[in-house]
Amino acid sequence: MEFYSYNLDDFRKKRPKWEFMFFRLLDEQNLFFTNDLIRRIRSNDKLGRKTVVVLPVGPINYRYFVDLTNTENISLKNLVIFFMDEYSGADGNFVSKDHPLSFRRFVEDNFYNLINYKNRMPEEFIIFPNGHNPSETIAKINSFEGIDVTYGGFGINGHLAFNDPPEETHELTEENVRFSTVRTVTLPRETIVQNAMGGTGGNMDIIPRHAVTLGMKELLSAKEIHLYLIRTWHAGIMRKALFGPIDPRCPGSYVQFHNKVRVCMTPEVVALPKINVTLNIGT
Repeated sequence: MEFYSYNLDDFRKKRPKWEFMFFRLLDEQNLFFTNDLIRRIRSNDKLGRKTVVVLPVGPINYRYFVDLTNTENISLKNLVIFFMDEYSGADGNFVSKDHPLSFRRFVEDNFYNLINYKNRMPEEFIIFPNGHNPSETIAKINSFEGIDVTYGGFGINGHLAFNDPPEETHELTEENVRFSTVRTVTLPRETIVQNAMGGTGGNMDIIPRHAVTLGMKELLSAKEIHLYLIRTWHAGIMRKALFGPIDPRCPGSYVQFHNKVRVCMTPEVVALPKINVTLNIGT
């Protein structure tokens, strides 16, 4: 598992077609995202095109984007956002917006409602995947002529959105993972623990056990993939997903098939994870 020892120079040598960016401060990384998306919006507006992106709820702080668009009076009327996922029941019904972990409520409170009213995108341009009618979501993506950029980050098990590796061995196939599409999923223990540590103060009981998610097929279909990695444990899973074997047990490894990838990292991610060494202990 040599990839765990790769440094920033190794990343660039191993994936010369990709872009690896290092930010000393998280603020700088959030501002970079903000300026990148605004530049795309302005460029597409001039061409009379919509800007179509996939966004996660985390690891990006959208307040930077909201503040700058408000300050500079930037119209977002042609910005279309497919959010990656939302918690649900096993039946595919979204959790109520009153649920403290509702992604739709988060987006309203921390993004949409903070944008100057005259510059907001139409409500119908804020899209969450439909667990009851997946083909509707896919049709919407196609109606906008595809996705410009998938912005996201990896989970501890290599998931993108809630595309976790299947727990049943017979389901660990490329067809089930790389070509997965919009659906309702059951969340594995790793994802529940990760989300409890990162967002609920360790309360696993409050986390819904199901979610509706875009599939890897939709995420990988974007013209570009931009990864934003900020956590200490991203140091290991980033190296495994982007430089380890392409394997359905690590869904993010299928990003390796994409030609246009940007990886944005803070110092915690560039730092080496713990690696196995042989200790020579004298007797």
